[in-house]
Amino acid sequence: MDDGTLDEPTAYEANAPRVLSETVDGETVIIDSRNGAYFSLNASGSHIWSEFRDGPSTIEVVGSHLAKLYEIEFATATDATSALVTLLVQHELLRTSTAMQITHRAAPTEKAAAAFDAPTLERFDDLEDLLLLDPIHDIDPQRGWPSVRSDG
Repeated sequence: MDDGTLDEPTAYEANAPRVLSETVDGETVIIDSRNGAYFSLNASGSHIWSEFRDGPSTIEVVGSHLAKLYEIEFATATDATSALVTLLVQHELLRTSTAMQITHRAAPTEKAAAAFDAPTLERFDDLEDLLLLDPIHDIDPQRGWPSVRSDG
């Protein structure tokens, strides 16, 4: 039954402190400290990630900023944002925010240096064993990092 109220858009935020990220030259690496997986985002994905990393926001707000940054249609930007958010939530890198307010950021005033490419998220598991090591308890004291203690 429609009670006449409007549903508030869902706000999302980075799943901190579980996930850590760093952006270098427009590409972002995200590490999931619980399972040792790490992820790579291209430039447009990095922009989307940074908006959620900096505080709770919605697909619509981030999409509007993406549209302005890349000079693309709002629908294209929100569709791309929504698709990436779905993946980030599936990998537990983003979570639904319980904050009462979203973080309002000013829309970008500069345009992106490159043309818009749909955001991409790549997952890597090749460093899982190293990323999950407990450096205090699991490291061989004689050989040091990254040698694992052999006595279990």
